[in-house]
Amino acid sequence: MTSKTSSKFLQSTKFLIFSASLLFIMGILYLINHITYFSKSVAIYTAQGFTQSEILSLLVPDRLLPGLFEGIGLFFGVSALLFGTAMINQKLSASSYESAASARAEKEALEAAKVFMAVEGLE
Repeated sequence: MTSKTSSKFLQSTKFLIFSASLLFIMGILYLINHITYFSKSVAIYTAQGFTQSEILSLLVPDRLLPGLFEGIGLFFGVSALLFGTAMINQKLSASSYESAASARAEKEALEAAKVFMAVEGLE
C-alpha cells in the first residue's frame, strides 16, 4: 500500500523492477562474453594462417551479428517488457489502493455520523 511514510513503489513493482534490472545486467554480460568469444575466434583463425579480412568477412555476418541481435532482442527486450509491466502495475494498483482507502474512509465517516445521530436521539 502507498502512504506518505512508506516508499514510493509497491512490493510487486519493486520485484518487477529488480527482475528487469537483473535481466539487463545479464544481457550486458552476455554481450561482453559474446564479443570476447568472437575476438578469440578471430585470433585462433589468424594463428592458423587465414587473413584477418577473410575471417571478418565470414564470421561477422555468421557469428557476431546474430549473437549481438539475439542478446539485444532477448535480454533487453524482455527487460523492457518487465519494466513496462512494473510501471503499469504501479499505476493500476496505486489507483485501486487509493480508491479503496477513500471508500473505507467514507464508510467510517458514515458509521460515525450514524453513531452521532443515535447519541443525539437519546438526549
